[in-house]
Amino acid sequence: MKKLLKICALLLVLLALLLLYGCEQDENFSQSALDQASNESDSKEENSSLDDSTPEEIAARFENMIFSESGKFGVRAEDGTVFAPAEYDSAEYGWRGAGGFFVLTSGEDYYILQTDGEFVGTEPFDGVDTAWADDHANLLFLTAEGVRYTYLAGESGGSINLIDAKFPYLDPKLRNGWFFLRSFSDATRTNYGIVAPSGEVVIEPVYVYAKIPFPDRFVLCEGESMLSRECFLSNLTDSTGELLNNSFTDLEYVVFDDGKYFGVAYCAGEIADITAYTNGEPTPRGFWFIDKDGNTLSERFDGIEGDFDYGRPMEKNSIVTVTLGDDVHEYTAEKILEKYYK
Repeated sequence: MKKLLKICALLLVLLALLLLYGCEQDENFSQSALDQASNESDSKEENSSLDDSTPEEIAARFENMIFSESGKFGVRAEDGTVFAPAEYDSAEYGWRGAGGFFVLTSGEDYYILQTDGEFVGTEPFDGVDTAWADDHANLLFLTAEGVRYTYLAGESGGSINLIDAKFPYLDPKLRNGWFFLRSFSDATRTNYGIVAPSGEVVIEPVYVYAKIPFPDRFVLCEGESMLSRECFLSNLTDSTGELLNNSFTDLEYVVFDDGKYFGVAYCAGEIADITAYTNGEPTPRGFWFIDKDGNTLSERFDGIEGDFDYGRPMEKNSIVTVTLGDDVHEYTAEKILEKYYK
């Protein structure tokens, strides 16, 4: 019952998005967002038995849908419905870590079959490739007669169907009261924006990465790549997009259940792709503890390390290692709070 209520709530939010966007936004975006939400909800209902399964178990379930007859391969659902007859040279679930689809071959032609039994396109493709996107998602690239088509796919154990990447994609996961909006500027880069529950696009999808550490703070990362954090310049803003600080390469925040937090700022200095400035001067290479407005609360350190990269949850007894020259100190996260966040 709780799951059904969550699904209904999600659909109501996205219906509001369509109504509010009708006069202001590209029609394709609104329809794509609704289609995606519908797909996500349908997938949750149809695959509710997968919720507690491991990725390996999920992948094995779909692999068991592949069957063979007389040396040829096809795909059929668990209820016996034939999605693809046994007339293909090969069939496999997923492709190089991406999931949510089957790859069928006939000679040098590729056919993409989604887990709901629908084929992608009416004609075969002559090339298939994938690349990592983020958050258990991948990019699937299909080529036909020199034209490349890009889709968002699930991880290898996932069961979501493909999303056409030429439309912005509204991620249905709520993050501190906001949704991510993603678009794809080329074959390899995912652009991030932020959408309010009302459907208002607060941040356009132009950033290479984004984080929402607090309901009223965004970290919007500029750059041409997210291969490493040295590629970034992090813009800390409030919930309207008003800039608060952009003096650092990367920002990470750890927020505990009681609302207490600590932040770590990193500047790559001369090795950064984009130079960060503090008071008109290049910010030196180093690490600092910061508050939620980006103000430094500590001296510069050579290193601050812990299990907090990319928003991982952390306990107050977890160890944070602080380095300055030859001095190396290990503190619990709770001690960091006491020392810098009184």
